[in-house]
Amino acid sequence: MTNTKKRLYFFYAHLGISFIILLILMYLIFYRWYPHDLFYTSGGWHGTKIVFLIDMILGPMLTLIVTNSSKKNSELIRDLCFCAIVQITALGYGISLLVNTKPTVLSIHSGAIHTIQQSQIEKIPDKNAFKGHSNTPPLIYSDDISRYDLSLPEFNAKANAILKYAADYSAPMHAVPITFDSLNNRTEELRLLTTKSLNSIKQSHNYNNRQLELLQKENWFVLEIDGSFKNAYLAFDQEGKIHESICCH
Repeated sequence: MTNTKKRLYFFYAHLGISFIILLILMYLIFYRWYPHDLFYTSGGWHGTKIVFLIDMILGPMLTLIVTNSSKKNSELIRDLCFCAIVQITALGYGISLLVNTKPTVLSIHSGAIHTIQQSQIEKIPDKNAFKGHSNTPPLIYSDDISRYDLSLPEFNAKANAILKYAADYSAPMHAVPITFDSLNNRTEELRLLTTKSLNSIKQSHNYNNRQLELLQKENWFVLEIDGSFKNAYLAFDQEGKIHESICCH
């Protein structure tokens, strides 16, 4: 086998393996880690770009560079192992970035949906409060203490307890379990917010009628998700299961 053919053989073999790995990662990214347009609202593309560059470009190019028919088999195996170690290490960094920034929980708070990352609830002891549907990030309702009448002793005490809990466990206000309530207890509020959301979509130039129709289903609620990079609207039912989404502005 000539040097050129040997280099191309290893290059295409590496490229094929990398492509299979990329397909598996794309499934995890779009259907497990960042479903329902969370890929765009939570900046999933940043980690994905790193993963793509490492998996499809860096790894195969290193193989193309080090492969040489004049090398002994032991030298070639050593160099290919080095390429694999470099790619796996870099790929691990890209994947960890995606996992660490993915929305672990979605919290309805102050009239919108907010994302909660794993690092934001790492210190919270009662993790069971964040359980939900396995096929979507858990969707919870979090009470907004800014709406409390602090002149009333019971609300003042609860607000102080919430602030203390957030400080003790380094959690955002919308991730404090003592603020959580069942969606069933908030049906009227969610319906009002849904009407407001649908009206905003109708008046917006960022969405069309077909997208609006996707969200307008009986017994579905619609709220805007306040993303770190872009905003979108999510449609979910009374059990907290997300069914549809439209993006982005």
